[in-house]
Amino acid sequence: MPQAHIIQQQAYLAALGIDCHVSRRDLPGAAPSRRHVIQAAVPAAPEPAPTAAEALVPADVGAMLRNPSATPVPPPAAANEKIEPQRALSPPVARFTLCAVFAGHWLWLESLPRAVLGRDQVKLIGAMAQALGAGGTPQVARFDWPPHNNRQLDLGEAAAQAALHSFLERQLDERGCRALIVLGEGALRHLGAARPAGAECVVAPAGSADMLADPGLKRGVWDAIRPLHLAESAR
Repeated sequence: MPQAHIIQQQAYLAALGIDCHVSRRDLPGAAPSRRHVIQAAVPAAPEPAPTAAEALVPADVGAMLRNPSATPVPPPAAANEKIEPQRALSPPVARFTLCAVFAGHWLWLESLPRAVLGRDQVKLIGAMAQALGAGGTPQVARFDWPPHNNRQLDLGEAAAQAALHSFLERQLDERGCRALIVLGEGALRHLGAARPAGAECVVAPAGSADMLADPGLKRGVWDAIRPLHLAESAR
């Protein structure tokens, strides 16, 4: 058996904790034995215990405290792992419902927090139209935003105002309305600072639901729309 193989075999047995017995003296009639010294593996020095400051931080940060020159390197991405690009945050979706009531020669715009226009509200708007000098049966149309749930398209406040203006301008033109009457702060907020083209715009301080709940608000609304009554009387 080769001598190098014997030395390697004894080293494996010593690492496994198996004692290797050799004769202390040469046996009679046997060839003289050649004994080799096998160096035992030196155990690794234990790592120092973490200090109180290092015990409060993660392991990788504690290693940097012990060795400031060591900079952690993130592990490489797998070959089949796809790195998705960072997506841009979409603007918040504005959700609201408005009703457009066509009574007389005017379009009455009001916000619907509960998406329902009561029968008493329609009667009140019709009575105000008669007080302005024009009758007729009120007709109601709704504007709901957003019109769909596709988040890939812009559904923010600016897009909602642009769509609302387009809706109002089309209705004013098709029905031949002489003015747009905005009832209440809710409808005015969704309408924005700009005004639809094609007709005069009058802002009333309260909506029909507010006037039904508090009849004292009717005076302020009448003061706001009274110029339309004077213009109608002059025709």
